[in-house]
Amino acid sequence: MFKNKKKTGKFILASLGALLIGSAILGRLSLQSQEKSSMPAQEMTLGPQDSVSIQEGLPGDFPVYPDSEFVSVSVSENSRGRSFIWGVEESPNLVYEYYKSDFRIKGWTITNTQEIGTSFALSFEKENFKGFLAIFRDNSNKTLVSATIGSRRP
Repeated sequence: MFKNKKKTGKFILASLGALLIGSAILGRLSLQSQEKSSMPAQEMTLGPQDSVSIQEGLPGDFPVYPDSEFVSVSVSENSRGRSFIWGVEESPNLVYEYYKSDFRIKGWTITNTQEIGTSFALSFEKENFKGFLAIFRDNSNKTLVSATIGSRRP
């Protein structure tokens, strides 16, 4: 399955790191997300200190799982990357299959995949964008989708 062990090791470490980081920040974000209304992702914006729309930084054809609930967005210091978290009611496996299919349908290239128990990760790219997506269950048994996407340097 993997030809380059060094790249595989880095991908696995990145996958596990993303899952652990995602789980760690969920506790911190749970209070903030309770304060936000359940608006569709396209309409949700950050607080008054930051007027960036959560969809800014996502290519127009980037898959967002249907009926997912926005949890948070983080913007990198150089504004070239964004990390998004959505909550989903379906199982991680169903969500993973959706992303594998929808990425391909929309012309994205999946460069790597990883399955660890009921958690999944994939890396993807298209044109000037490159990123990583992790799907896992949180402590309340809700499925979370964590996507980090950035633009490549010109």
